[in-house]
Amino acid sequence: MAAPPPFSSSLGGGVIGRVENPMNTNDNVTDADREDRATMFRLYQERGAMTDKELVAAGISLESQARNAAPVAEMIRLHEMAEAA
Repeated sequence: MAAPPPFSSSLGGGVIGRVENPMNTNDNVTDADREDRATMFRLYQERGAMTDKELVAAGISLESQARNAAPVAEMIRLHEMAEAA
């Protein structure tokens, strides 16, 4: 018997749907968020990890930090992987 397709339902056996965006991120990134992400990444490169208070002092609001922390962490991870290669 063949394996069920990914994300299949055990109730009906049909495919529930594709997961196009598994991190549930918003693909409509504003210019302000794009700028904050670039700033957060640059600050990490210059100073290393920073606290939320240090980022607020650098001009990144707590709301922006909440929206952009995961994408910036992914940028950092990918950058460090590329450097290690």
